[in-house]
Amino acid sequence: MNCNEVRDRIDDAIAGRLAPAELASVEAHVAGCAECGADLEAARALAMPLAQLPRAIEPPPAVWHGIEARIRPVRRRTLPAIAAALVLMAASSAATVLIMRDTPSDVVSAVPALEADYIEQAAALSGVLGAERGRLAPETIETLERNLRIIDEAIAESRAALEADPGDADLRLLLRASHEQKVALLEQATRLAREL
Repeated sequence: MNCNEVRDRIDDAIAGRLAPAELASVEAHVAGCAECGADLEAARALAMPLAQLPRAIEPPPAVWHGIEARIRPVRRRTLPAIAAALVLMAASSAATVLIMRDTPSDVVSAVPALEADYIEQAAALSGVLGAERGRLAPETIETLERNLRIIDEAIAESRAALEADPGDADLRLLLRASHEQKVALLEQATRLAREL
């Protein structure tokens, strides 16, 4: 099992949804791979705080009517994907804050080494998305680009802060989380474009 296969199964491993043989393969890989071991420990640290987050937060009716009027023109198949991407970003940000409080420094020490991998993943996904871009509604593209700009700004700010304080484990974790958000958003957008 390689690193990408293990990363795809970490959440299922923690939730107990893997078959015993598959779980054994994940554990064997993690035993010899520091990066995947760090990912597994970070996911374990997130499991309980994430389970305590509310499943839904209903906006007040007056706010919802304004939002509904603006999103009605968006194609019905596009709206769930946009909402899922925004929820993913919000949950990832909340999880980052929770992890930063209690994560041991050895879990985040591998972040600078992983940054090149995230950049490579984002570039590959951007290329695929570029080829499928014409299938997305203009509103979806606008939302995606706005969210990518926000994430890129967070990455740039985290890098600048790390240059000023390279030993800060919280800043390394924040940089890693920003890269993960970008990759996750690009993956979601790519899936959406392929499904249309």
